[in-house]
Amino acid sequence: MRTGVLIACLVTAGQALAAPPPRCRIALRDNDFDVSCLPAMSAKGTLIARAETEPGRRPNLLVRFYPTDGRTPATTVVLTAEESEALNGLLDSPEALAKIEPRLDLVNAQLAVAGFAPLKRGEASELNTRAVRKLRAKDFAGAAADFRAAIALDPDHVKAHYNLACLASLTKDRDTALAELRWLAASGLPEAAQKMLKAGKDPDLEYIRADPEAKALLAQKTR
Repeated sequence: MRTGVLIACLVTAGQALAAPPPRCRIALRDNDFDVSCLPAMSAKGTLIARAETEPGRRPNLLVRFYPTDGRTPATTVVLTAEESEALNGLLDSPEALAKIEPRLDLVNAQLAVAGFAPLKRGEASELNTRAVRKLRAKDFAGAAADFRAAIALDPDHVKAHYNLACLASLTKDRDTALAELRWLAASGLPEAAQKMLKAGKDPDLEYIRADPEAKALLAQKTR
């Protein structure tokens, strides 16, 4: 009896001493946004938070919260590209801080309340696998959210790029399907080249193969 009580106490103590999951928090650093904790998943596993920016523009940031069941994502604006241009890209000026800090407080509160913890690169394959299951169940929106999260975690995850192209073709999302085929065509990864060969016959890509740009991309990779 005493041994059982001791074991129970040790288990309880171990649980109490267990380190909490790392906290996800966005900050200003070196005149840019430190979003190294993103993408992140909520404690209940129902939301994935991603940082999104306009490339080639001054520092800007949106944080999108993607429900893993495919519902429409919510967006918290930290700084738009247009606002950044108006501030000459200087994020540490009093005018900039007055605009940015309340928004950072809001998004960090959202991340804290839902218990968001950073996803690890190795989890990209798990997200891709889960997305494939959703795709087979015709949960297209949920699958898209997971494929995008996998790519955000591992930008060179060829399977997630290819699967997202297939999903986009099935749902007649021309822009996304072409964007993913462009990525595969431009990638120097051997697996990406193999996927481009497969794309020439994959029934999931039948819709996008009729597009002139897609035809050109596929022809380029099959020469």
